[in-house]
Order: sequence, then structure tokens, then C-alpha cells
Amino acid sequence: MHSEIAAADAAHTILFSHGNAEDIGDLSRWLPYLSQALGANIVWYDYEGYGLHDGSCSEAKCYDNVQSVYRYLTDACNVPPHLIVLCGRSLGSGPATFLAEKLSARERSLAKKKRPSDSSSSTSASASTSASDSATSSSTAPPLDDSSLSPASDPLPTTAASQSNGPVLYAALILLSPIASAVRVVSHSLSFIPFLDSFPNHKRITKITRPCLVIHGDLDQVVPYAHGKLLSESTPHLHQFVTIANRGHNDIESSPDSRQLLIDSIASLLQALPR
Repeated sequence: MHSEIAAADAAHTILFSHGNAEDIGDLSRWLPYLSQALGANIVWYDYEGYGLHDGSCSEAKCYDNVQSVYRYLTDACNVPPHLIVLCGRSLGSGPATFLAEKLSARERSLAKKKRPSDSSSSTSASASTSASDSATSSSTAPPLDDSSLSPASDPLPTTAASQSNGPVLYAALILLSPIASAVRVVSHSLSFIPFLDSFPNHKRITKITRPCLVIHGDLDQVVPYAHGKLLSESTPHLHQFVTIANRGHNDIESSPDSRQLLIDSIASLLQALPR
């Protein structure tokens, strides 16, 4: 189950993963407003067990759901992967960061395949480069089986549009009031027990390849401000860490000043991205 809104002449498409205590119906006013304010397309979806999406929710299903929507954008909607911005709010930072890490790993894999072997002859190296260049001109491809990166399925492309810094499978990552991990919301000490923790964003974010924008309210009592700060300090490609003063977990959009700061921060990121 998903909803989408198209902005006129939009360059980027935001894949939005929502928080725990909401579904796509709750966002039916805010996200269209945000889409028009940013001049960007936005698609949002429900995890299994949320809203009208049948089934029961789990961490693995959240990962499968976000990958399915990503593939929907690249295959059915023909959105170039390098124009897709991943965004997650609260719990939704889990699937968003998971997908960012997975796509980053795929980018590194594609970059290695593109480099001709040092032991190859000049002829074979030329042929390899030519074939690789042809492959990177495509924005989508059949799935590549890699069970180490996905708990269930792997519907991600095996080729990517290429920019000067290598293959690109997503444009950026935006985290709104994010969790460092699920268990850390309850107890920092319990997070050191691996089998207890879930959505380990603080580990995954260290491996992303694209710009990351983190936004957090300094009075957040649901997901402490320290979570956003930790993620901003852990990502190797921080675009900006934005503190929303005097705002908590669910009221950033309710104040004109904090709402505009959120919009301006995202707009600044989008303007800095290649098109």
C-alpha cells in the first residue's frame, strides 16, 4: 500500500518511510504540502500490518517493503536511481538507512567490476571498460541474489547511472527524528547485546556513500536528541545536522518557524545534489 504526489518539474523523488505510530493516511496532508514546498515528488508507503496493508510487521518485512517501493520507482515509474532521495522519520529511519547501506554496498561492488584488471591486456581492458560503460548507462536491471545484504529478497539493480565519483543508486539520505537503534530508545546498555537490538542505524550509517541530512528536535522525549547527534557524528558523508530548537518528536511541523526550518534544510540538500 502506498501513496504518491507529483510536483511540477520535479527533479528528485523522495521515498518516505514513516514512523511507528502513523500510517499513510496520517500523512495525507503533510506530505503533499511538503512536496509542493520542495518541488519534489514524494512516495510513501505502509509497512505490512500498518494501515490497510495486511499482514504483521517485523524488522525484515520493513526492509522488504522499502526495497519493493524502491523497485517500483525504478521499474514501474522509470525514476532514475540517482534521483531517488531516501527519507525516514523515527522508526522509518531503520528501513531508510538499511536501504542506503545496501545500495552503497552495491555501488562499491559495481565500481570494482567497472575497473579493468591490471593483468588484462590493453585489448581486453578496453573491451571490459566498454562493456562496463554500456552497463552503467542503464538505471535498472534484474535482481542480483545477495542474501548477505537482505533478510529475504534482493530486488535491487545490478547496474547504475555513472557520475564522476562512480555508480550512483540513490541521491541522498534524510533522517528525521531518527533512532540510533530500536533498543537504544529504551536502554543504551542493552544495545550491546547483539541479538536484542534491531534497526542498528548507528552501525549502518558508517557505510553509506551519499550525503546525509539529520534533523532532530532538542526536546524530543520519545527518541532522545542524542540519537540524531550520534548518527550525524557517525556518517562519513554528513551534509548537515539540524537542531530544531524547543521541539519534540511529533510537533516539528506544527510550528511555522520549525516547519520552515525543516523545509529549508531539505531544500538546501536537494539543491546541492546533481540532477
